[in-house]
Order: sequence, then C-alpha cells, then structure tokens
Amino acid sequence: MWPQPVFERALIPPWSPPATWPTGGEHRLAPEDLLRDGHTILLTQLPGPAYSAVARDSDGKPIATGQGESVNEALRRLRPPEAGA
Repeated sequence: MWPQPVFERALIPPWSPPATWPTGGEHRLAPEDLLRDGHTILLTQLPGPAYSAVARDSDGKPIATGQGESVNEALRRLRPPEAGA
C-alpha cells in the first residue's frame, strides 16, 4: 500500500456542516477511511465551478462518487452507487 501523503487527509475538515449530513438512509463514506483502507480517490475539475470525486477499489472498480462546487464538497458527498444502478 502506498504511504498516505498528509495533504490528502487535510482536504476534509474534522466536521461537516449539517447541510451535508446524510438523511433518509443515505450513507456518507469518509474519504479518510477509504484512503486508509487502500482505495484511491480521483479528483477532477468539471466544466464550470464543479468538481468530481470518484473512489475506486484496488481492482479499479468505482465504489463511491460525489460532486460539488469545491473539492471539499465533492469529497463530503462521496456516496456508494444506488442499488441496481
């Protein structure tokens, strides 16, 4: 497993505003936990002021995605794919 650079952990503050808390059965995946477990997270700047985060397992299969107007927001919105998607 690759060593985890400090800057990867510093992207997310230790708290999230209530507007980003999971509701209605949503399950938020903590980026720190994904990285600690050996997954990778690819960050991409989309057209306009938007960013995408895609977490992948060791085989390269996407296991969570998130989008937002900032890198932090995209990472806070990481969710597993919906069942049947």
